[in-house]
Amino acid sequence: MKSYLSSRLRFLVLAGSLLLISGSLWATGSNLERLGDAAYQRRNYDSAINYFSRAAADKSAPAAVLYKLGNAHYRLHHVAEAMLAYERALLRQPAFPAAAHNATLIQKQVSPAAAKEVFFLRWWQALTAASLSNLWAFLAISLFAGLLLTLGWRQYKRLRMAWLRPQVTGGLLVLVLLMAIFSFAGVQRHTPKAAGIVMRPDVRFQSAVSGSATGGLSLPEGLLVTVLHKEKNGYIVRLPDGQEGIVQGTDIAVVE
Repeated sequence: MKSYLSSRLRFLVLAGSLLLISGSLWATGSNLERLGDAAYQRRNYDSAINYFSRAAADKSAPAAVLYKLGNAHYRLHHVAEAMLAYERALLRQPAFPAAAHNATLIQKQVSPAAAKEVFFLRWWQALTAASLSNLWAFLAISLFAGLLLTLGWRQYKRLRMAWLRPQVTGGLLVLVLLMAIFSFAGVQRHTPKAAGIVMRPDVRFQSAVSGSATGGLSLPEGLLVTVLHKEKNGYIVRLPDGQEGIVQGTDIAVVE
């Protein structure tokens, strides 16, 4: 009798374990994505968000899961959450045209001014392109070295060079300095930095220059910013128009 009960108990424990394992397998990976797809098709976006969020928690989940999560959030007008999901999808899979397209649409909606091109910014970005950084550095070093050699040769040979006046020398040094600035700025601009999403409406932006709120400037929910580094009271961020300042840490979600 005891032997029978013991074997019966072992059978029940084994069966329960198998049920738990099968249940956990069902609730992971592609099964969660399929459940999310079904909920999305039924327009049950809250359930779809739940399933896609659980599926996306797995770091090995494909970027498509995050893209679908963004779509579900957008259907419920969760602009910031949708933008965060799209950016996370692009972080996992940079070549993802659909996610990039939707992220661009959101940015045009939340900040139309950011989508407009400013001549000075376009000019500056062209001069500080990553592909030109080495060229600017080479030209600056070559021009500076050539200027030093010319001055040294003139001094050694006691030559009179009418064209090498102080004004010309000063102008050439300014040109060298500008080239060095372009090279340095190009390297700095294209050093990989984290992206951040403004997660609340009307977030206060404190200028890094003045140390106070810039003219009452508030950031719209869902705006994409560049996170430069973390401070004690928040993040130093760069806005799409180039302004830099601090935002409270609770108002920004870093894309990671």
